[in-house]
Amino acid sequence: MRRILAVATLGLALSVVSACADPVQETPGASTSPSAAQTKTLADKKTTCDAYKALQTEFEAKAMAFAPQLMAASADPSKAPALIVAAAPVFAEYETKLGPIVADAGDATVKTALDAELTAFKKLNADIKAAGTDPTKAQAVYQTIINDSSDPSEKAKQACGIEDK
Repeated sequence: MRRILAVATLGLALSVVSACADPVQETPGASTSPSAAQTKTLADKKTTCDAYKALQTEFEAKAMAFAPQLMAASADPSKAPALIVAAAPVFAEYETKLGPIVADAGDATVKTALDAELTAFKKLNADIKAAGTDPTKAQAVYQTIINDSSDPSEKAKQACGIEDK
């Protein structure tokens, strides 16, 4: 069950689409002083890990709502596509919220671990989008999640000293 929730966490983060923003355009003749983005102070390890832990707690609570569907999909793989479609928004939200935590992380070890998790969620979300409602593709995404032996969420938790419940 813990592995399934970890996989669900991974999937949630990958379904979020990156936020769109207009690029900053410099005004001709404007001052050459550093912008706010260039002078931004990065978060220390405790602040980053506290934010990550709060996100993990929120995600796990949302992922638990899918536990019955997850158990059903484990017993009957034909139910996996419905689970993937239903859980996709939760994975997308996770990815969206994890991005700023990674960007603000000042501790190199934590940042590397969180960035690996974010990258994995982006791939998972892209795979979920590519699968759409095609049952064969959705089943392949589900099997990838279940059979993934590298768990970036575990590595990020370890970097922050978060223990599984």
